[in-house]
Amino acid sequence: MTNTPYSPPTGIMPAFDAFAISPSNSVDLPYLVRAIWVGATGDISLITPAGNTVLIVGIQTGYLLPIMAKRVRFTGTSASSLVGLI
Repeated sequence: MTNTPYSPPTGIMPAFDAFAISPSNSVDLPYLVRAIWVGATGDISLITPAGNTVLIVGIQTGYLLPIMAKRVRFTGTSASSLVGLI
């Protein structure tokens, strides 16, 4: 394996970009995210790449949620200041 800025020897890839997430019941995120940073405590309802809807409750401020998602749903999401890491 060739080492590049996006494939460190540890096999753990840091995010190479990020964007603010606006929860929506009908619109997918512009990019598939690898993790979600939570700016304010609450719950997140998301849809995984496989199409499963998941509700994760009680996520604390400053937590990095390590889950891939194609959509963060408005309904069921009370956490705010969300940032998608890609």
